[in-house]
Amino acid sequence: MDGSAQGQEPISGAKAERSETKRERSSIGFPYQTLDEAVELASAIHKNVSAGECADDQLAPWLSSSQKSSSYRLRVYASKMFGLIESQSHGVHKLTDLGLRIVDSSQASAAKVEAFLEVPLFRAVFEKYRGNSLPPAAALEREFHVLGVAQKQTGKARSSFERSAQSAGYFNQGRNRLVKPGFAENKGAPPPQPPNEIDDPPRRAENGGGGGTRHPFVEGLLQTLPSPNTVWSIEGRVAWLKAAATCFDLIYQGEGAITVEGQPGKARAAEDEY
Repeated sequence: MDGSAQGQEPISGAKAERSETKRERSSIGFPYQTLDEAVELASAIHKNVSAGECADDQLAPWLSSSQKSSSYRLRVYASKMFGLIESQSHGVHKLTDLGLRIVDSSQASAAKVEAFLEVPLFRAVFEKYRGNSLPPAAALEREFHVLGVAQKQTGKARSSFERSAQSAGYFNQGRNRLVKPGFAENKGAPPPQPPNEIDDPPRRAENGGGGGTRHPFVEGLLQTLPSPNTVWSIEGRVAWLKAAATCFDLIYQGEGAITVEGQPGKARAAEDEY
């Protein structure tokens, strides 16, 4: 009996080991399919329902697939992993904000850069090797395993990683390092600024009230004023004031008249006395 038990023990151990290997699961998220395949799914949704919802039995035919096929399920999973769609438990899907941007040709490049980093494995690798060269393929797969990818899945993870990085532009500076592409921020035109009342005082309207432009007569008079701190004869001042009085009579209403008289020498004498 003891021999029988001893003989069975290694067999039992081998079965347990095989069972453990079979049950190995990745502890970090990554897609089997690529970013481009996820974008195709997002484009199919946008083409047919735009920002609306669709069910599996609609989406699968749009992708020339069957909703029961593993390739379809993997593509849906990848699209969620890249942050392009959100799904409800009963198989209804819709585009996220990132998904809507990635199908917009004017925003697609920047959206792909963002989508690549939505994948936990891809972000972990990017952060670890940021600014440094990536290891060779075999060493990179071992690194994936350290990060939580099941041993038998490291090759598939590396394939998806490299093809998605290429699509998103992270290999633009060479395939031996990840460099995040940069995009100029589009802030749009600056908002209009309120007028500075010191440098640009509000102008009166033609009828004398509110804002708007000044009457051409008044504008012309102001343009003939000499610069401050210059000599201006009393005769010139009187002539200017008389012209102003004439303009006021023409553009304003009201009774009475304006009389302008000059007294040469009086203003200077008064100033000297002070």
